This record gives sequence, structure tokens and C-alpha cells, in this order.
Amino acid sequence: MAVSFPLKAEPGRKEDFQTAVKIAGQVLNAASGEPLIGADVLVAGTNYGASTDTRGAYFIENVPVGIYTIRVQMMGFSEAEKQGVQVIEDGTARVDFKLRPKVIQFGSLIVWGDRMGKTFWENPASVQVISHKEIERSAGQNLGELLKNQPGLYVYDTGGNAGSKTISVRGSHANQVLILVDGVKLNSAQNNLVDLSSIPLGEIDYIEILKNGGSTLYGSDAIGGVINIVTRKNRQSRQKLELQAGSGSFGLRQASGGFLLKWGSVQTRVNFQRRFSLGNFPYRSLFGRRQIRGNNRFRDLNLFFQVTHASILGGKWYFSGQWYRAKRGVPGALRQLTPEAALTDRRGLFQSGWTVLLNRWESLEWTAYFQKFVQDFYSPTPWVFVPISSQYQNEAYGVDIKSRTYFSEKQTLILGGSFRVDQMTGTDRIRPLFSIGRVKRNTTGGFGLFQWELPLPDNPLFQNIFLAPGVRGDWPSDFEATSSPSFGISLNHKGPVRISLKGTWAKTFRAPTFNSLFWVEDVFARGNPDLHPERGVNRDAGVEMSGRLWGDWTGSVHFFNNAVKDLIYWRRGYDGKYMPVNVKAANLSGREESVSFKSAGDYLELNWSRMYLLAINHSGERNTEGRILPFRPKHTENFSARVQGGNLFVKITYRRVSKRFTREANTKFIKGYKIIGVSTGINFLFGKLRLQLQGNVHNVMNTTYEILERYPMPGRSYQLQISVKL
Repeated sequence: MAVSFPLKAEPGRKEDFQTAVKIAGQVLNAASGEPLIGADVLVAGTNYGASTDTRGAYFIENVPVGIYTIRVQMMGFSEAEKQGVQVIEDGTARVDFKLRPKVIQFGSLIVWGDRMGKTFWENPASVQVISHKEIERSAGQNLGELLKNQPGLYVYDTGGNAGSKTISVRGSHANQVLILVDGVKLNSAQNNLVDLSSIPLGEIDYIEILKNGGSTLYGSDAIGGVINIVTRKNRQSRQKLELQAGSGSFGLRQASGGFLLKWGSVQTRVNFQRRFSLGNFPYRSLFGRRQIRGNNRFRDLNLFFQVTHASILGGKWYFSGQWYRAKRGVPGALRQLTPEAALTDRRGLFQSGWTVLLNRWESLEWTAYFQKFVQDFYSPTPWVFVPISSQYQNEAYGVDIKSRTYFSEKQTLILGGSFRVDQMTGTDRIRPLFSIGRVKRNTTGGFGLFQWELPLPDNPLFQNIFLAPGVRGDWPSDFEATSSPSFGISLNHKGPVRISLKGTWAKTFRAPTFNSLFWVEDVFARGNPDLHPERGVNRDAGVEMSGRLWGDWTGSVHFFNNAVKDLIYWRRGYDGKYMPVNVKAANLSGREESVSFKSAGDYLELNWSRMYLLAINHSGERNTEGRILPFRPKHTENFSARVQGGNLFVKITYRRVSKRFTREANTKFIKGYKIIGVSTGINFLFGKLRLQLQGNVHNVMNTTYEILERYPMPGRSYQLQISVKL
């Protein structure tokens, strides 16, 4: 498939140099000078608008020529507007705002304004936020495709449109990363993995990535990091209807869309995504011959709804649900092909939350949820003389409660508690005696986190210091109680160039999964009921900077260390069967660097990041002591450049990954690879209707590579999509 956009231009015409960004600026806290994140900037009387990013910046595109009133609003701050803003054909109007904090009245309830911007910048933790605009500009169709080019992250992919995608943060295993949706855990206790390809981007507002251990706030499973997906329940939406359709290589067809309904204080969102792919793609075999990767078909349906009410019992309430169904072929690893195997996933997620302001200084958040995952695997072709037909049902339900007490604008105490039930039923339909049966785990937890800002008036270099001590306790029903303390500190300089020195220390843990504990011995593997929880100590120290020079610059350098004891690893025994064991210790340390630039007017955007990782096995055993942990690349590097002129844009991405060892003894490895991608598109505006055509080329150089051993990745592929917003 080839994609081209014929354009006719005459030299010297001013239309050749038009920008799609018509209004841009920055929103700051008038009291502190800090950027405000998530402020809504609206063009009064129209559907145009934008939200501010992590630097407080906003960009509004495709506004017709005219004179407008620009209005900005954010909870906890006085609304502001500027009249007489003139939009011209070949320029960008800059409109900056400074909002004053205010006390919000809710009948007899009042609370200080939210300090998200200050908290984000001064937060000692290593946190990355992917904004809604960055999500819209990405060429990804699901969360896995979006995250694979982010700094410090590495996505494991079994290949093609049907391949599952799981994520590593700074060298952690994928089952050590906690995935949340609006603060609710998505990982199942069966294997603690989340397939990121099953999470569409359409209903995501923004994504928070915590790259330190997160057990103090979230308990088990956050030993490597946390990815929190925040839906659009709090966004003041301007689009009432969104539709998208596309096609691509390997028989890919997809359609998605959503709509918004408002009635008084009630807002309802509905979103869907439907995908289908034949999936089969050519690849080079282990002997260099060109072959077809068969049984890679895929189809899925994803439905999402959300209802919010702005005022119930003095607070804000929401209820959301997701229903997902997918069926895919499972081609298997090379030399162990399963040409007729199929996997069916069904998932239902329902959660409800309520936030209320109790009095002038306190707020309360309450969330209840229920989740059910059903997975069926069927392989009629005997593999090692054994056909397979199995089903695993996972259910999880629980309650999270969190309170915030504002002793002053500079002192906040956050207290929380949770109760969660995880249960699984595993059934082997062919050999019932090999079924895991029904297993269950109850976990009760509670935490406290204190945030304290101390001014340093006599210090010429740093204006304040931010402290964040915290502790959590968890009481699982099948393991001993665990405490997870943490401490963070940041020193902050305010000025034309902002500097923040950050450091964190945290204890973390992860409970063994049901599979690793209770897998009934068969010809492939056996469980280990004597496993201990993984325990880690996570350390991070870094510097982050931002400033303005021909645009907005940001940069950061972080040094990290994650020392894990009793690391759980599936090891192949002398009988050929895999069994999970506790490795004595492992140490993951390294350096993460990033630089980004966004020009005034949003003509040019550059992003570069690099991570050096040393993941060392300290098992104490002769063949593995001091070796590199399998599948952890020592070097990863990402670069992207996006250029926009008028209604046309072009984006180039580059990713480099070094070799990865595939055995504990480091006797075999997968070679490194370099991947280039190109996206281009054009925007049209017809009144309130926005139309975008976009073409994507993945793996431009047709590189042959693997991310996981014996799972080949596709070569060059193409996608074309059209989207409409009203």
C-alpha cells in the first residue's frame, strides 16, 4: 500500500507557510509562578480548545480567522479570560494566563485549590506524564504501540498484529509492573501480566508513569514501577463525536469511535474499537529461508462507557465499564509451532468512584470495582504428544478509600486503605486431574504519605525543599504481613531555567502469582508452593531542568538502582520441565537521560532519550553469578522528530536496542536492532468538522529482528487511517 497526498503550491504564496496552530500560550499559578497542568483553555462560543501539558503550555489548532474571547478554567483557581484575541491566516496568537488560587464553595464545604502543577514539578519521584495531545499525535492504535518509544520503557512483543505486548520499566520483568486504570489494579493474580494491545487509546486522557517502586501507595506488584491510565472522566470535552477507520498490511482492518452526551450535571461517554487482521507475514527462518508466519490471525471488540455526575451528596461520582473480547491464533515459537492453536480472551471491568469535600481542609475519595477475566486456550495438534484445552477464570473485587488533609498550602497528609479479593479457577478439559482448581487470596492494606514544602528564603540557589515520607502495610491471606516505607526529597530552583534535584528511596515487594504457586505438574512445567515474595529496595537520584529558548526545553538525568531479593525466575530443570525458583538476589542499575524541545508555534518537536542498564544476577551459583539477566538490553535509545507546516505534518521515529542474552549463563543471545518509522498526515477543517488523513510506515528499512527468542517480528508494514471529529 502506498500513501501520497498530492499538494499544489505556488512559490511565494503565504499559504505555503501557514501554521495549523492558531492560538498558543502558557498558564501559570499567579501565586507561585508554577505551570498548571490540565487547565482547560477554550475559545468562547466554539468547540475549539486544548488542555495544558506538564509545562503549562497549550496549543489550539485550526481556528478560523477572526476575533475571539479566550477563556481558561481549572478547579481551585479563579477563571480568567482575554477578549479581542485576533487569529490571522499566517501566524500564531500568543495568549498567556496567570490564575489566582481560590477557595471553592460547595454549599457549606470549601477546600483549597489543587496544586497539581507544583506537586508534579516538585514531586521527588521519577514521574513521566504522557498528555492527551501526545496520545492523539502518536501513530499507535493501542497502549503497547504508544509506550514502546518512551524513555526507560521496553515493550516485549511476540510479533505481528496478533502478538501480545507486555512492558518492562528500567529492566524489571513485565509481571513486576503495576498497570492501573483510574487507580484500580488491572493485573490478575494468575500471572500478573497485562496485554497492552488490549487497551485502546480512544478513552485515555493522560498516562502517568512512575519509574520508582510504588509499593508505598499501591502495595504488591509495583516492584518495578507503575503505569496509571487516567480516563477522560474529568475533561471538559469539546468533541461530541469521534470516528476513525483504517487498513494496513497483513489484512489489518479497524474502526473506532465514540460520542459524548450531556444532560445537566450528567455526562455520558461511549467508546468502541473493532479490529481484524489475517496477521500472516513473511520472515526469515533460523536457516535464512523466507517463510510465512502462519496462524497469526486476530480479531477483537472493545466497548467502554462512563457516566459522571457533577453533584451527588456534595461530591462528584462516576461509573464506568469495559467489555473486551478477542480471539487470536497462537503460532508458537519457531521449532515449536502450533499451527492450529487459538486463544480467546473475555474481560469485563466495572468500577465506581465518588469524591467529596468533607470540610475546608479534608477530602475523601472512594472507589469500588469488580473485574472478571476468562481465557480459553485450545491446541488440537498434539505438541510433545499432548493436545491442550484449558480455561482460566480470574475474578477480582475490592474497595479503595483515600483521604487528603490540607494542614496548609504547604502541608498535605494522604491516608488510604484497601481491601481486595483475587480468585482463580483453572480447568484442564482434557485431563481434569491436572486442573489447578480454585485458589483465592485476600489482601488488606493501608498507607500514609506526608507531603511537606519548606521555603528556603535565604538560599540563593534553591527556593524550597519538598519532603515526602510514607509507609504502607499489607496483610495477604497466604503470606506474612509486609511493610513498605519510602522517602523522597527534592530541592527546587525557580527562574528562567527551572532546576529540580530529586532523590527517592523505597522498599517494595511482589507476591508470587497463582501460576507459579499452584501449577499442577505436567510434561511442560510444575509450580512451586514454597516460593517467597520478591522484595526490593529502589533508589533514584536525578536532576530535571526546563527553560525557554526559541521554544520550550526540558531535560533530565536519573541514576537508578533496584536491588531485588528472592527474584522469581522460571528455570528449566534437568528433566526439561520449567519450575519457578527464588534467585538469591539481582541488581538492576543504570542511567536514564532525556531531552525534549517544542518550538514556539508548535512547528517542530524533538524528543531524545537513552538508557544504560546493567541487570546483574547474584544467584551465588557458579554458572549464573555475575551474569546479565536474560532479555534485558544494556542499551536502548529513542529519537523522534515531528515537523508541522500548515495542515501537513511529518513524524520520524528511531529506536535502537542492543543485544539481549536468552540464557542465565549468557551462552546465547539475540542480536540488537534499529527500527525507523515514518508517519505523515494532513488536516482539513469544514466548519466544526475536523478531518484527518494519516499514513504510517513501520520498520522502514525492513529490518529482520526478534524481541523475544524465536518470535520473529514483521518487516516493513503500512497503515492508512482517516479520522473525523465533530
